[in-house]
This record gives sequence, C-alpha cells and structure tokens, in this order.
Amino acid sequence: MEHEPDITSADLAHGVEMGKINDGYFSNAAFAQAFVEIAIAPLIADLGQSVRYASFGGGEGFLPAIVADALAVDGRQFEAVVVDANQEFLHLAQGRGLKTLCANIEDVALEDFDLITMRSVNHYNDPATQRAILRNCMSCLKPGGRVVSQNLSGPSGAYCQLASWLSKMPELGRIEDNLDHPHITAQDEFNGFMQEVGFTGIGVAGPAPEITISPGYYWARFHGKAQAAAARDGDHAVIEGLREREALYLKRANREIETFLAAARPDEAALINRTGVSWTMTLEFPIHLGQHPAS
Repeated sequence: MEHEPDITSADLAHGVEMGKINDGYFSNAAFAQAFVEIAIAPLIADLGQSVRYASFGGGEGFLPAIVADALAVDGRQFEAVVVDANQEFLHLAQGRGLKTLCANIEDVALEDFDLITMRSVNHYNDPATQRAILRNCMSCLKPGGRVVSQNLSGPSGAYCQLASWLSKMPELGRIEDNLDHPHITAQDEFNGFMQEVGFTGIGVAGPAPEITISPGYYWARFHGKAQAAAARDGDHAVIEGLREREALYLKRANREIETFLAAARPDEAALINRTGVSWTMTLEFPIHLGQHPAS
C-alpha cells in the first residue's frame, strides 16, 4: 500500500514528545488502568488460559505493558508484541521487556491472535486506511478473537470534522496536503467501518477519560520547541515569523469554531468553551469493541 505523509513523523521532527501530549495522557497510569478495567478485564475470562496479544500502534509500550500485566494472572500463558512503524518508539518498548515488530499496522502479517488493542491510533489515518487497518486486524485474529480500539471522537460527524480540521489547517504547517487525515470519527462512523470489514459484537465498552484540545494547544504542540529555541537564541526574525503565522492560524481557527457554534446542536455547543481569546473543544474517547466471527 502507498502510504500518505506520516503525521507522527512530522510531529517528531518538530520535537513533539508523544508521551507528554495532552498533559501526559498516554503515560498516565490511571488512564491506562481505566482502559484495562473498562475494556480488557471483562474479556479476560473468554480469552482462555493461553493468549496471543498484539498492540497495534503501541509505540513506547506504556499501555501494552499494563495490558500484559492484566493478562498475566491466574497462571495464564501469554505472548505480547508491540507493532509500530517507529523504531525509536519500539526501542523504548523493548526497555519495558516487550517483544516488538517494526511494521505498518495496515499490512503487518500475523496469524491466530486472540486480542489486538489500539489507543488513539486510527484518527491519524484517512477513512480508507482506517478500514484497511481494521481489515488487517481481522486477518491477524483467530476466529472469536477481539479487537479493542480507543478512538478520539465527538457527538457528531460535523464536530469531529471541525476538531480534525484544527489539527491540519494550512496555517498550522503540520501537513502539506489536503488529504482526509487526521480524521476523527464519530462513534457511528467507526462502528460502520467495523461492520463493513466483517466484525461482529460491535459496540462501545465505555468512555475513557476525555481530552481537551484548542487552537492554542495545536500551535504549542507543533511549534512550541521552535519558538522556545528562537527565544533562547535571540533569533528575532524567526520569532517574528512564527508570531505572524500563529496570528493567522488562531484567527482562522477561531473563525471556524465560531461559524460552527452559530448552528451547533446543544450537545455540540456544550463541549466548546471560550478561554481567553480562543476556544477549547472536548473530545470524547470511546473504547470500541469488535469480534472476529467464530467459524
């Protein structure tokens, strides 16, 4: 498969530390434990005493290590592997004692796995690639195997589209194309993807803790290191250039949010709040479930 520009690589090139984004959400032990309690613990009895587990897009291995600990109870035998396309992340996962495989999750070849998890992975891709990832999950699972995916989401497709757009507006400079990624999905949309590729038992186990994003958050995430370096070096030309770009980005982002609010439903408007000169948007984090049809 021909791959689109890698959003994660763009973030890393700008000094983004993935474990620290969203106030350290993805290195927060309580949030990882919530994932296990909501979606993994109810499945454990059905997984049996010998479990093959893969974490797709598991990166640095923080969540997979906690899932693996949950599986390693009552004498259960298990095999765990973190699949990610970023070798630097996988090096950190190896430091946690996890087996790793450097590969793209939409075409990695695995067989007869009992459980695949993903957390905040799918939205980096366009809808076609999200379907390809789910299709490959189906190929990698044995009959009766489970997929568990915690996805950024919102109360409607329009709300998700707005949140996606804030992260990729041209003024932000994060991506150089107009492809449909990142693409945050409403629950019904992602459930539809799962149904299309043949999963059964489709549903949402529950909501994981939410996150809040804003235009200011995205600007600081992508340009904060460059701004700090320019200030440290006294590079006034860079400082001024970034300030001008930031002003353009924030102006357009605020205009897009205000246009949306003018016609928003009450449940959508309730998740958008004014903060100083800008706005914040709350993103939901439902944990989706699907099962490979038993033969």
